[in-house]
Amino acid sequence: ERKTHRYELDASSAVTVDTGLPVHFSVYEISEYLKNPLEYHLARTLAISSDESPNTITVIDEPLASDTLSSSMLYRAVWIAVLRKMFPDKKTDMSDDIETLREIAYQEAVRQYTKHAASGNAPEAMMEEIEKNTLLRWARSCIKPLLPLKNRFTDHRLLEKTDLSLDRDGFSRTFDITLDNNISCTIDCSHNLVLIPRKTDPQAMTGIIAIKNGGEIQQNPNLCIEGTVQLLYEKKSTHEQRPIMLLQLNVSERSIKSLSLAREPLKIEKIRDWLARILGEMANRGSDHFPFTVIEKITRSSNKTPPPWDSRLMRVTRERIEKELTDDYGYTSFNPAFALVDPLLPSDKDDVLRTLAATRFGPILEGWIFDKETVS
Repeated sequence: ERKTHRYELDASSAVTVDTGLPVHFSVYEISEYLKNPLEYHLARTLAISSDESPNTITVIDEPLASDTLSSSMLYRAVWIAVLRKMFPDKKTDMSDDIETLREIAYQEAVRQYTKHAASGNAPEAMMEEIEKNTLLRWARSCIKPLLPLKNRFTDHRLLEKTDLSLDRDGFSRTFDITLDNNISCTIDCSHNLVLIPRKTDPQAMTGIIAIKNGGEIQQNPNLCIEGTVQLLYEKKSTHEQRPIMLLQLNVSERSIKSLSLAREPLKIEKIRDWLARILGEMANRGSDHFPFTVIEKITRSSNKTPPPWDSRLMRVTRERIEKELTDDYGYTSFNPAFALVDPLLPSDKDDVLRTLAATRFGPILEGWIFDKETVS
């Protein structure tokens, strides 16, 4: 029967961990689960990874344009080169002169596109020239949005490819959290870009950076989970609540979005309980079809002062979710295994779906894991 091939989860039931063995997850796995448990489950059980840039051309074909992933890496590399100069290892190497930084950005853009063209992944002739000139123009104008960072991160250096210890001697690289039934869970985290204070100061801000094409931080579960784990790690490892700011650099808008994570003890406990619940679902191999992007879109508000979360949550209905899932622009899966299943939503009842949306996504979408916006 067709229905037997669908994935169903009784979202009203309590989440418990059946095994007494320790579990181990990475921040990447947690964020992938949060985006959609079904796709995470398919990738894990069938060993099929998402493919955001499928190889659809042969070696003798010429691409009409660079693929999205390759193109985004070019812009990302330019911004990273500028950040290295603004926040170098040695303070004497630092520069915030706009013309110096603009020249660094321009030269990096030339270097990156030359490598890209040599790889054979760039278009040729006129299309190559258009792509290259677009990148060079962007490089010339991408400096100004970064300058406000120096107002908040006054004596910091940039760390790349680091773990939770943030390059501190004697600190663990992982974070341990206890789930239900005293199950121990170890979390690994790999930060791509972090701004850390040069001096040991428990009140100095730490900035965790993500580079995206556009959007808000609340639309980026990867960055939110990355920051949340670091926040809980700091509380447990340093016994002090270091302030942590999430920074999202948006390429298309040439802008920075920033939000500080909450620091109040009661909120920290709520954040810990929320993370433990997600980890408990993962340990139980939860596989419900409930995409974060769909719920975020339904509850999103374009108003400068959005309606209360409870009123936005009332928009979450089975009919509305199904409409978004079937819309060509509503939801896209990059996992090829997704085409092999015909997934069902976790419940037929709207109130159950709202409860699941609130407990799983509410901390991010309602925004109570955040403190306040501090950089525009």
